[in-house]
Amino acid sequence: MFDFFKRLFRRSRRPASVQQIPREQRDESRDMPPGFTPIETVYEGTEIAGTREWIGTWARVILTPEGEQITWEKEKGVRCDCGHLIFAKYEKITETGIQIGLGGVCSDCESEGKSGVYCSRCASHCDGCGRNNICVRHTRLFKDIDGHEQLLCPDCYKKADLERFFKKTLLVLLSPFLDRDHGSDSKKRRDPYDS
Repeated sequence: MFDFFKRLFRRSRRPASVQQIPREQRDESRDMPPGFTPIETVYEGTEIAGTREWIGTWARVILTPEGEQITWEKEKGVRCDCGHLIFAKYEKITETGIQIGLGGVCSDCESEGKSGVYCSRCASHCDGCGRNNICVRHTRLFKDIDGHEQLLCPDCYKKADLERFFKKTLLVLLSPFLDRDHGSDSKKRRDPYDS
């Protein structure tokens, strides 16, 4: 009896297999209402470099049972790792406002196992090495001893933080030898030969 329950629960844990059909091999007549036949489907868009995703529009011309031709257009977007939804490569000004565009692919996000795609609003750069293909999540504001602020990637931030540590340590070690009295009369030495 125990073996029966064991087999019963073991069978229910099998993952369901999902078959993904490439865009070019899909049977478009399955998406249509009964009696409607597809005439032509046109894809216009841009593939995002480094990924399998594409953004743009696709249009389908269908024929109704009455013989009327209908054109159906739809935008195809991508959900970025930053959470924004993008539909175009570049920013567009529309009636409802500015539609954000593709910012790029962040290699640091890809190394974390994500798609790495980010939008134009979440795009950033590194002032240290000049890298442009980085998202806001992987840049940090760094303030050095002199008060200068810069945006840095993770690698440059580690280097700059180590450099700042050594500068502070050196400053602490050399502070007794540096003249920091700023004109105080109490520490001035008297010349013994001066009368």
